[in-house]
Formats: sequence, structure tokens, C-alpha cells
Amino acid sequence: MPKWSRQQPSASVDSCVRSVRGAETSGSVTAMRPLALCLLLAFSAPSAFAQGAPPKGPTKPGEPAKIPVDSATPSADSDSLDDEDDKAKPREKVELTPEPPKVVHKTLPPPGDARADEQEPRPVFGEPMERDPDRHLELGPDVGLWARTAKGDDVSYAPGLGYGVHARAELWRFLGLRIYFNNATHAVDVPRGSLGLPDTQLDQPDLRVFQLGARAEPTFMPLPTLRVWCGVGIAWARATAPEPSSTGANQIRYADRSGVFLEYSAALGATWDFIPHWLAATLSVSGGLVGEQSGDLFHEQPVADGAGGTARMAGFPELASSFSAQLGVGMIL
Repeated sequence: MPKWSRQQPSASVDSCVRSVRGAETSGSVTAMRPLALCLLLAFSAPSAFAQGAPPKGPTKPGEPAKIPVDSATPSADSDSLDDEDDKAKPREKVELTPEPPKVVHKTLPPPGDARADEQEPRPVFGEPMERDPDRHLELGPDVGLWARTAKGDDVSYAPGLGYGVHARAELWRFLGLRIYFNNATHAVDVPRGSLGLPDTQLDQPDLRVFQLGARAEPTFMPLPTLRVWCGVGIAWARATAPEPSSTGANQIRYADRSGVFLEYSAALGATWDFIPHWLAATLSVSGGLVGEQSGDLFHEQPVADGAGGTARMAGFPELASSFSAQLGVGMIL
């Protein structure tokens, strides 16, 4: 609350009036100083009176006195009036929108070179090329003509039909390995009086030759379904001459005779996949030399002459060479 001034403005004005009157009586300059001071107080009296004035009385019965309030000093009445105004006016609802969180972007180092073994899924650098299935084995039958020549002009072996099976493994794209088995028959022409039996006609059944061999075949592929190859190999063979019959001076009787030999051969052929990845046909020709021949087929043997005695019968002539032409069909595995 403002404090009331002890000096009333009316008293100060009366004292100034008395000072002026005394100055008029004395008529001196010094006496004019109180006059100037009084004028100064007179001009400043309204503001001092306003600050130190007592509260105004009620203008109407039952109305409280109004107390001047300094605008710089807050009062309880002003606060209460503000509260009443706040209660009278409804407060507006202010919706606060939350600020989005601040995202701090970290600067990462540049990525290194891409590596296929570190990426999932793995990168595709192009359309995958269609690849033919691996060719592991070809297996099938063979049929053909075999010719084996004999040393000398006395006894000869005629060409004969041969049949068998083969298995060809694809070691690499440019090299194959063939293992084959075949059985061929050759008619034997024995002139009269041959083999050390004078005036005797020997009727000899066909010579049977069983053969098992292997051949390495370097391969060239002009087309995806065509293989041209040449090969060299070796085969073991066993030849058997069944028991013959004879007419003439001697009735020769003996058991089956047999012999073995090695055949060194070279071959040239072509394989065509007429049903790709399923069936293939092979046409080949081969020729070779025969060596390392042994067995009682090629040596002289004592035989019965049919009259209770014995005779000496010479061996069959050794083989000189062999030739073949074969056609085979194989299943591709």
C-alpha cells in the first residue's frame, strides 16, 4: 500500500503565500528566493498530492472506497480481478503438435568392391547359359565284320561275323576310353594233304575268337552331336578250333585245340547322337597286328590215325593281322 505523505499540500501552499507577502513588505531581492521556491512547490504539489492523497470516499452508499493503485506495483485486487476474468472466459484448448525427432545422419565410408562370396542373394552378371548334361558313359552293342589273315598259303581263315558290346567313358571333352568285348567266327579252309597229313581231307569247324580290349580315343567335336575320333589300343584274344572230322588215308581224331595272342590295333570312327543325350550311333574301322601267339593250336600235336596208330599233325598257321568294320549303338548315361 502507498504511504501517506506527512506534509499536507495545503500547508505548503499557505507557507508560500506568507513568504510572498513578507517579500512584498521587505522589497529585497533576497526575499524573492522564497517566492521562487514556493512557485516550484506549487507546480509540483498536484503530483505529490496525487501520490499521497487518501483514498476517495464511497460515491454511493455501500460502495467501497477506491484506492489508487500504482500501475508498476501489482496488488491482490488486480490479481483477483484477473482470476475472475479468467473464470468468466473459457480457455481455448491448444493442441500441441510434438516435434519430430531429429535424425542425425552419420557419414559412412564408401563401400568397397563387390564380391560374389559376400553378397546374399548372389549377384547375377548375365543370363545363365544352357549347359549340356555331362556325358559320363556310353554303353551298347556292336556288330560287324572281322577279317584275320594267316601266315602262309596252306591254311586260311575267312572273314566272319563278329558281335559284342562296348563301354565308352568320357574322361575329358577331348578324350574318351573304350573297353570292348567281341566274339567272331572264321571259317577255316584246310586243303587236302595239309597239316602233315598226306592223302587226308580234314573238315575243320569254324575257328572261334573271343577278344577283350581297350582303346584310348582322342576326340574332335565339329558339332555338339558329332564326335570324330581316332584311337590306339590293345586286346587279348583266345582262338579255339573245335574237334574236326577227316576222310582219306587217316581218320584223325583229336580234342579241341586253342591258343592265345595279343592284338595291337588302331581305329578311326565317328559317333553321332541321333537322339541327343539319349542314344548314339558309332561307325568305326580298325586294323592291327597280331603277336605273342601261343597254345597247342599253333604247335604240332600227336593224333590218332584211326587204325590203332598215331600220326603227327602240324599246328594251325599263326595269325598275321586283323581288320574290322563295326556299327554300334549306345545309350548315353
